[in-house]
Amino acid sequence: SDKDFDYMISRLSSEFSITLSEEEIQTLKDLCGGHPYMLKVAFRVISTHRQAKLSTKELEQLLLEHYELQSVANGLLDVRSDNEKSVLKRVSEGKSMENLEKDERVTFLENMGLILRDGNRYSPFSRVFQGAVQGLDKSGKKFVEANGGLILDQGSGAILLNGQTVEEKLTRQEYSILTMFLKDAN
Repeated sequence: SDKDFDYMISRLSSEFSITLSEEEIQTLKDLCGGHPYMLKVAFRVISTHRQAKLSTKELEQLLLEHYELQSVANGLLDVRSDNEKSVLKRVSEGKSMENLEKDERVTFLENMGLILRDGNRYSPFSRVFQGAVQGLDKSGKKFVEANGGLILDQGSGAILLNGQTVEEKLTRQEYSILTMFLKDAN
């Protein structure tokens, strides 16, 4: 809800000692929805890049491409059933949901907060999550593959093992070192 989102923005602004502009707040709402961990990651990224004085568009692009935000969105998507993923795909593509409005999957996804309803239209709760849903069928990304199914997505910086992100299994330092090794195998 807007009240919860405002609370999280206030709390994280205090925690990171950052005051965001209204444009930056709207960008976070658009990209992260009200997901608390996604918002915390976004604040950490903003804090790290604050000296660069990024424009709103640059900040938006940075957050859209950030591997950790993508990893959270992919994690939310990974635990969904194939039927739920098909509904999410339709929603993210803006397809008609007329026949599915009373479908229990739609109701469940709406109750989970993964899709939002605005009148007769549904949308994913955030653009980062929408990107993950739309990426279900994509295979055109540039990947660096190592032995054992270990893959570095050079576009997002995500490391995957057999298609699953490994970020939560490593410390930040381990993740950085592994990224370096994957980028320069020699």
